[in-house]
Amino acid sequence: MATKVVTLPEDDPNEARNELRKWLQKDKILFIVLGETKLAKETVQRADTLTGGDITEPQWVIYAAKREDVIEVLEALDDPSNFVTDWNKPLAIAVSMTDTIRDMIPRNGTQPTYSRIDDAFRKAEID
Repeated sequence: MATKVVTLPEDDPNEARNELRKWLQKDKILFIVLGETKLAKETVQRADTLTGGDITEPQWVIYAAKREDVIEVLEALDDPSNFVTDWNKPLAIAVSMTDTIRDMIPRNGTQPTYSRIDDAFRKAEID
C-alpha cells in the first residue's frame, strides 16, 4: 500500500508554506497534523492507514512538524464553525476540497483513535 503522507520541509519555512499552498489548491481532502511530538507522528501514521492507499482517492495527510512555519497559511482558511480560535491548540485539522476547516482534533496529550480520525475525514468530505 502506498503512503499518502506529504511531509512539509522542516528546514525552509518558505518552502513549507509553498508546498502547503500547492496541496490546498488541489481537489483533495487534507488531514493536516501539526507539531513534532511523538503523538503527532503517531497520528500521522494512524491517519495514513485511513486514506485507503489509492493515490487517486482524495484523502491525504499533510505533516507539518514546524507548525509555526505554516500558521500564516492555515489562518487564511475558511473556518465557518470557528473550530480554531487559537493555533496552539490543534493537533490536527481536517480540510475539505474547498479549503474549509471541517474539524479539529485538539492537542490534549491523548492519542486520537482511528475512529476519531476517520470521523474528521468524513466531516471534511461533506462540503
